[in-house]
Amino acid sequence: MLFTNREEMNRAYAELEAGLRESGVVPVRQEEGLRVEAEHAFRTQRGTALFGLRSYFSGADFPGEQLVCVVLVKLPFRSPNDPTEMERAAAMAARGQDPFREYGLPVATLDFRQCFGRLIRTREDYGAVFVLDRRLMTFPQFLRSVPRCRMFRGSLEEAAEEALGFMEAWDKRRGAAEGKRTK
Repeated sequence: MLFTNREEMNRAYAELEAGLRESGVVPVRQEEGLRVEAEHAFRTQRGTALFGLRSYFSGADFPGEQLVCVVLVKLPFRSPNDPTEMERAAAMAARGQDPFREYGLPVATLDFRQCFGRLIRTREDYGAVFVLDRRLMTFPQFLRSVPRCRMFRGSLEEAAEEALGFMEAWDKRRGAAEGKRTK
């Protein structure tokens, strides 16, 4: 699960931790400045759910079955209250530019594409990306920025069921293809 805000990540972790553990899933949270430890736990323990921040949107490589599901809680817009972002926006506005359309939206779209790319690294990779932010439908550039894929819109329960069916079918196709290669 990828978050743009540490408070939201911690709140979700607190709400989901017990249920995940009861289901046999080990929740791991990116602690303050400790990305390496969370990443190591995710790589080495099967059945792990990683709760991470913006630093996981790019640069993290979890090939194959290490990663089959990405949950993006919010679209990766930068915080307009961040001092650097405020300064950039003021400078752009002073030049007559639209900071949101000319910087914020393109950067968020790139971050979204990179986040989506955490899942599909090779031809053999597969899985599901859940985007929980309704604004996805407001900004079509987000969906245009990623490879064509099957999309489903519905409740979280319906989407999870759809994703599970997709992954089971993928596993069957992959198993049949591997069986043909070994004969």
